[in-house]
Amino acid sequence: MKELSDKDKIIAISKLKDHNFSFGMYTFASFVIDYFARVKTHLKMDYDSFMIVQVVVTDVIYHANRKDGNYKNEGNKNYMALESLWDNMINKYQNKSTLEILSLPEMNSRAKNNRLSISSICLILNLPKETVRRKIQALVRKKILFSSDKNGIVIGETYKKIFSEFVPTTVVQMSRMMKTWEKRGITKALLDMDTSNI
Repeated sequence: MKELSDKDKIIAISKLKDHNFSFGMYTFASFVIDYFARVKTHLKMDYDSFMIVQVVVTDVIYHANRKDGNYKNEGNKNYMALESLWDNMINKYQNKSTLEILSLPEMNSRAKNNRLSISSICLILNLPKETVRRKIQALVRKKILFSSDKNGIVIGETYKKIFSEFVPTTVVQMSRMMKTWEKRGITKALLDMDTSNI
């Protein structure tokens, strides 16, 4: 999402003036700080590399949720279905040569449909191209990502470990934050905020 205009910032501030904002901001900032620290300590990954992985994961999930070329809500997957998606992708790519992976039907069809490229990731994250290229090469060496010129960038076989170890803690912490917000009336204030004109 692009940055709000000055006019929209004024509108947003006016909608927040009567609400318990400081506690909500404190708990959100604490969540973000902990999230950042866990990326560094638990995953042993710099934050730019982590965000590159998140862009790739988002792309994979988006394509997994697509049906007949159109995004449909019924394509939404629960936690176990996503875990199965990672397994299926990993099993297809594991112990295969690059040539065999490039021959898979979904890789050929993906190549025709907006494959994820280094340039795309640069645009999304506003990072220099050489930085993204270097970090993707390191992630490919660790088998967190798989990359080819023809078919773009997808998750690699070790991503599932990141998903299974990192995501549950994030979900629990997010749930705790949301419950705290709910008790303080912050969730209701945010949901009641009319953002249609912003």
